[in-house]
Amino acid sequence: MAVEMIGPLALFVFSLSVTPGPNNIMLLSSGINFGYQRTLPHMAGILFGMVLMLCLAGVGFSAVLQSAPWAYQTLKAVGLVYLLYLAWRIGSASAVSESRESGGSPFSFFEAMIFQWVNPKAWVISTTMISLYTTGESILLEMSMVLLVFMLVCFPAISFWVIFGGWLRKILNSPARVRIFNTVMAVLLVLSLIPVFVKI
Repeated sequence: MAVEMIGPLALFVFSLSVTPGPNNIMLLSSGINFGYQRTLPHMAGILFGMVLMLCLAGVGFSAVLQSAPWAYQTLKAVGLVYLLYLAWRIGSASAVSESRESGGSPFSFFEAMIFQWVNPKAWVISTTMISLYTTGESILLEMSMVLLVFMLVCFPAISFWVIFGGWLRKILNSPARVRIFNTVMAVLLVLSLIPVFVKI
């Protein structure tokens, strides 16, 4: 990868990471319900899951999915079921004080990582990033650069949503308001992937 491509790659990663989508909807909700520190495993799971996907896209696994329609359709079906489960988790979450008493907890590292793997949109993003910003001439060096830029840019971008959730927490200062917010976030999470499942 040429040095002049690092800037465009960083902008590409930032635009994908900071705009509203399934991951950021979940992070916003977690920021409100559990705060920044307790959401860190969730954020780490997103990063680790995406890094693994980028590595697999770099060695051609995404091409295997595209050449086997049944495998891709299976991925979509599993992704939809898991997405509905995550939406239920968000929609049924209690307010911060209630969640501690009832044993509520934020998404774990493993849950967040798995979501990346069954999210068709994440596979499209990974494949696009590798195809646009690597040439294949020095794949190990290029992949290392892509992964480094991704991690350095993505983490601050997704942190914004958790911090924003912490700020909203001051406004949603009653259990009833938090429950309404969580329900809205659950609906938005489901709606956010409808175009992906319809078009892909």
